[in-house]
Amino acid sequence: YELCSKIRRDHKLIIEHGYKFSTEFHMTNDSCHFHKSAEIETNNDEKKVLPLYEGKMIHQFNSNFSLPRYFIYEKEAKNSLLATEKRKIKRQFDIDNDKINKVKIKLDYQDYRLVYRAVGSSTNERTLICSIIPPKVFIGHSLNYLLNFNYVIEQDGIKQTQTPKENLILLMVLLNSLTLNYYIRNKISANLTMNFLYELPIPNINEKQKSYLVNAGFALQYLHSVQKQLNKLKKELGVNFNKEFNSINLRAEIELFIAKELYGLSDEDWEYITSTFKYGGNTETRKELDKIIALTLSA
Repeated sequence: YELCSKIRRDHKLIIEHGYKFSTEFHMTNDSCHFHKSAEIETNNDEKKVLPLYEGKMIHQFNSNFSLPRYFIYEKEAKNSLLATEKRKIKRQFDIDNDKINKVKIKLDYQDYRLVYRAVGSSTNERTLICSIIPPKVFIGHSLNYLLNFNYVIEQDGIKQTQTPKENLILLMVLLNSLTLNYYIRNKISANLTMNFLYELPIPNINEKQKSYLVNAGFALQYLHSVQKQLNKLKKELGVNFNKEFNSINLRAEIELFIAKELYGLSDEDWEYITSTFKYGGNTETRKELDKIIALTLSA
């Protein structure tokens, strides 16, 4: 309790920063939209469909952890999502359809998104697993995603606003940290609902700290994912990093920076936190975690 209180302090919660999460397609209720690759190939429809991302397809800083099982026809999905977005605008501003149709709407799936696995136990190897996924993919409800877009009223009508891309990277780095993994696993049992995410404390971060974490976080994402899917984001962020870096060393460096610089934890606090990450089998990700922890303890 004392350690979680130390992490919490008086930091603003995610919800207080104005961030909101959502879901897209339900794996049961929307299954009529899902098609397997054999069916797509039979109909020669490869160019008409987009992959459906599920929780097991991502890992920390990795958007290509496994291959997709299902695909969705983009046209029908886009029409459905656009109708949902227009209903949301109508509820928010109570305006007529003519005004809604004048709003320039970009849908979430058309840009990079921050996602996290919606299923995560307090006794998993890691509880909170986040990644950036590329544009032009849909997601099932085993992933929740950070909403990219919001709407504001201006003199000339409703305008769509977008969350800065560097904020997506920054949140990914923080949410993947052992510090916040430790914090959240003291609150949950088996499911990472959005409300648990909303209650995570996010410290005030200055521009120098933010620049470091964004560059480091993107470098890790770039290393572990299909790089051509991230080249546009790399250009937008203007990040610069040495592609020959050691990912284990960088992860250890980031973990200590977040724990000590941002959350003010002591060496004793950190030693205790890392001792609680004892779950998981003989997997590559478990071995990676052990190496990261060992490096932080010897630093």
